[in-house]
Amino acid sequence: MGNNLFKSLIMDYPEDKIIDFLNRFSEDLTEENQNISLDSNLSDLGLDSLAIISTIALVDEFFDTVITMDQLSSCTKVKDIINLTK
Repeated sequence: MGNNLFKSLIMDYPEDKIIDFLNRFSEDLTEENQNISLDSNLSDLGLDSLAIISTIALVDEFFDTVITMDQLSSCTKVKDIINLTK
């Protein structure tokens, strides 16, 4: 994850926090633990209503920020979710 995007997120959050979030997000969304990255398209992940609620709770847990369903629905990539917390 040595790209510029990851580096810009690290300025706001420690690298291990971002990695832990990605791992937990992946675990919560898929039984297969597919490899989810910051550039993963949310539309490809097939978020159902339970996954949306879980994602909102996960963002609150990791980043101490409450996001709304409307904010989440405006996101196209995983990095967009994290950018909502800035």
